[in-house]
Parts: sequence; structure tokens; C-alpha cells
Amino acid sequence: MKNLSEDYEDATVLVFYYSTLKMFIPEENQDLRELIYNVEKIKVLMVDSLRDEKQKISKIKNDLNDEGFEEAMSIRHDENNIIVFIKEKKGITSGFFFLMEEGAGLTAIDLVGQVPMSKLSVLTDHLDLLKDPRNKLLN
Repeated sequence: MKNLSEDYEDATVLVFYYSTLKMFIPEENQDLRELIYNVEKIKVLMVDSLRDEKQKISKIKNDLNDEGFEEAMSIRHDENNIIVFIKEKKGITSGFFFLMEEGAGLTAIDLVGQVPMSKLSVLTDHLDLLKDPRNKLLN
């Protein structure tokens, strides 16, 4: 995430902690509220236009591998390609990194905390909640 921030100084960066995440999740969405209970922090970086897209994606993947993440799955959600990376310590999930290709842009989401793999689809179905505050805060 640090490298991306340095490469794209014009990127939008948002950081959410558990207390702030709860504010963006409707109370009736208990599945998602339960899911974020063990999330310490989520950092979101949005780049509207990538330079050298294919080369940049390869570099990000290599950087994540160097930091102990491994590619867990690829998901097609709406019109976006999402690559999910997972980091484990002693068999316990300690973080996820989502790399979402959106047209010419990219959204990177670094999640620190524990989310059961069986609940990962609940999280990917609601990734738009993390991008929605950007529109509210910047408009």
C-alpha cells in the first residue's frame, strides 16, 4: 500500500477503523456487522487511471508476495476483476488484500484482522460501501 501511495500521489486514500466501519454499515445488515467485528483497520486506495497497467499489477502482486501474502482467488464482481490475497500467521488469517481492476483504474483494499474464509463472499458483496464514503466526503 505504501508503494502505491508513493507511485500515485493523486490517489484517494481512506482509512477505516472498526468504530468508523460500523457507521457505514446499516444496522439491519447483521451479517456484515458481525463480519467486521474482528477487523482492526481497512485502508482503501483508489487510483482513477493507472499508468502501465499490466506492469503495475504484476509489481503489486510481487510486492504482496514479498510481504507474505499469497493469492487466494480471483473473483468477477459486476464488471470488476477482484484478486484476493490472504496473509496467515500460524494458520490464523491476519489480513486480506483486495486488488480491484475497474476499467482504467484500480482500488486496493488492505484489511488487517480476521475474517473467516467462509464469509469472504459477504465482504466482497459489500466492497462498494468502502468506496461510497469517498463520494460523500469529497462531494
